[in-house]
Amino acid sequence: VAIVYVAKHFSFSIRCITRSFMTVSSSVAVLFLFLLMLCVVTNAQEKSSKRLPFSSILDSLDIPKLDSYIIRAVNDGDIVLNDAITPQVLKEEYKRFITLKIFSKDHHATLLSPSPIIDAIWHQHILDTVSYSALTNQYGAIHHRPEGMDDPLIMKQERVDNLLVEYRSHFGHEAPEAIWDFENVEGVMLERCAEAECKRTSTVPLMVC
Repeated sequence: VAIVYVAKHFSFSIRCITRSFMTVSSSVAVLFLFLLMLCVVTNAQEKSSKRLPFSSILDSLDIPKLDSYIIRAVNDGDIVLNDAITPQVLKEEYKRFITLKIFSKDHHATLLSPSPIIDAIWHQHILDTVSYSALTNQYGAIHHRPEGMDDPLIMKQERVDNLLVEYRSHFGHEAPEAIWDFENVEGVMLERCAEAECKRTSTVPLMVC
């Protein structure tokens, strides 16, 4: 009888120890998984907030069909080539614009504005969704915001000023006027609006978006 009593209590003790061990193990496992998830999220946030060196972005930026976007913009009448506005210059300036966008983290088109010429190439690039998504997958979203044309003048002017300041800061000289001409933006937009039977009479640089 004594042996049976001891055996029963010994078996009960083993079960209690086993349950306790399993409970502790489960708690440790849950804690481990929580810490692992926290580490992954933190690393992702650090990676997304980390800014690549400007020169690294510019040197590695690859837009395979950029020549074709320029040709389409020219054929559509959005760009007129001359001695100062050549395909090679347009390629270089467009890549500079995209690099400034990436480096400034202007994901929602609220910081920097393109000139009408650069904007025409940008539109053609966006239409090539495979190429454009490859770019944004690598560097983050670079959204186009058409409604920016309806922003108050002060907001548009700020985006233009930001662009010109950033350009000067990173490239060491003023943005080439032939490409980065914001002076005639209003006339360009008013002409297009007239063709579309649009009656805008504001003096705001309407094409800045």
